[in-house]
Amino acid sequence: MKLSGKKRKRVRRIKPERARLGEKVRLRADVAPVKQPFSKAGLIVLHAFFVVLFLVSAFPVLPPWWNIAGIVLLVASFHYLFSLYLVRFHRERLERFNHCLAAVVLSIVMLGVARFTLWSSLSPAWIPLSGATLFFSLLLSQAVAFSASACLLLAIGLMHYAAGQEDAVAAMVILGAGAAMAALTVSRVRRRSTLIRVGLFIGLAHLLVSLGIALFQEGAGAWDGETLSQVFSYLVQGLLVGFLVSGLLPVIEYLFEVTTDVSLLELSNQNENLVLRKLLIDSPGTFHHSFIVGILAEAAAERIGAHGLLCRVGAYFHDIGKMNKPQYFAENADQDKSLHDDLSPEMSALIITSHTKDSLELADYYDLPSCLRAFMVEHHGTSRIEFFYNRALEKAREEGGQVDEEVFRYPGPKPQSKETAIVMLADAVEAAVRSLKKPTSARISALVRELVMDRLQGEQLDQCPLTLRDIRETEEEFTSVLIGIHHARPSYKTGDAETRRQARSRVTS
Repeated sequence: MKLSGKKRKRVRRIKPERARLGEKVRLRADVAPVKQPFSKAGLIVLHAFFVVLFLVSAFPVLPPWWNIAGIVLLVASFHYLFSLYLVRFHRERLERFNHCLAAVVLSIVMLGVARFTLWSSLSPAWIPLSGATLFFSLLLSQAVAFSASACLLLAIGLMHYAAGQEDAVAAMVILGAGAAMAALTVSRVRRRSTLIRVGLFIGLAHLLVSLGIALFQEGAGAWDGETLSQVFSYLVQGLLVGFLVSGLLPVIEYLFEVTTDVSLLELSNQNENLVLRKLLIDSPGTFHHSFIVGILAEAAAERIGAHGLLCRVGAYFHDIGKMNKPQYFAENADQDKSLHDDLSPEMSALIITSHTKDSLELADYYDLPSCLRAFMVEHHGTSRIEFFYNRALEKAREEGGQVDEEVFRYPGPKPQSKETAIVMLADAVEAAVRSLKKPTSARISALVRELVMDRLQGEQLDQCPLTLRDIRETEEEFTSVLIGIHHARPSYKTGDAETRRQARSRVTS
């Protein structure tokens, strides 16, 4: 989900039970935008800012004009190649405005630290480039972190070269090795201790590369006190980076409203999270449904290379709007009598479709991160509520009226990412398979195939990047997990002692 640069206004705090549409609390356009592409103006400003940033970083003092021309050509070339790489291979990353803004600020800080080391005559070993790389990996991706760190390394190298630093090349090689280690060893951090371990790896990379350069350049002289002190400083810098990133990560998340895997894990804690606890108490059927959908979605996402943890946590929260009227949804309703029996099909459809907007209101009330809101409004897309639509058709045939199909469709939008599309499919198949009286393997497989094809033919997956191969593997993973959940257990007669003994042995094995 994309947030606009405009600061979002806060809504008046009200009780969740009163969070309704219409006259109670009206959903505003500036609250939780679902899809906002990265604007061309913002992209141009970002490019221009990087160019100016690199240019300024290369000038300890103002050189003659021909030096300026050379630096301009170098920086323009590097920036063009980096921008072309992002646009060609990581265009979706440019749409996350807050993430890009955080990366820009981190770049400013990093170049500021590099400039400070020049002014104070400190060793380049104290430039925490690998720390910036860790942040880039957590906020964007490993590939973007690798390329962004390479551009930062070039800018820092130009800065030190323009200042006449003799050991600039060796220092950049060592810092580059630490940054590469950071980019290659961190993909998704699910516990903060992982960052400490990565810091150890970075320190070892610094140690080995710096020691190798010292031996190559100075031979036996590499073992003197000054050289060993320099090598040791690179090791300590790598170790400190892990602690630094672990401590600053919550600050970065708060300032730029970004959500990392660590935050997602904290949100998924069902004992601590107030929303999930309330969902469990008020809508136990919806809670169980969301929990199973999360299991399905995470398994499928991990198989096709999507963000499995985001799928699982998004599934936990995708139906929180049902807490407003839990008894009107099948998983929470009384099996003997449905409240919809006394309502018109149009009114029933209005109640059912409103849970997506109610979810957004509750998300704003509980300050849930923006990345979860896409799951709340996209998990049904613009699909039609077939049960009440068919009931309306029967009523129209009896009374001679007409049916407005749009009344029975969800407002959308359709899934925009792999993760929301996977949750849409998982939501559909979990509810349908649970309604099977005898969920055999063949029936589960056939029903999953039917529902996935129904969403595909209904054009609900047209706006997401899922490929046909992804859809096929998702379907297979759903089938495998659901068969494991709904597999039949053998029955044992209570009067047969040998059978009871076998049953106990199976349970304890």
